[in-house]
Amino acid sequence: MAAFLVHGMKSFFPEKDFKKIVFKQVNNTLFQFQEVEVEGEEDDNEKYAYIYMRVKEKLILRGEVLLYDLSPYLGELSITVEHVYGILDM
Repeated sequence: MAAFLVHGMKSFFPEKDFKKIVFKQVNNTLFQFQEVEVEGEEDDNEKYAYIYMRVKEKLILRGEVLLYDLSPYLGELSITVEHVYGILDM
């Protein structure tokens, strides 16, 4: 499943939308996770449409749990439930 999602992210979403999660030191004893956007090339020929949809909160929470469980296999790639819907719809 993780390999499918990573492949889908690379195939269907431009790299400029990718985010990495990095572990940064805040002070001597405190570290925290931060999302960092990955720089990518912009393609002016591509056009995108945005879709707004209503989904039950229960389904969103299940998706977040699934992504949390898959996070060790996703590397530094940050995938959201919205990305999963986009990948599965393609």
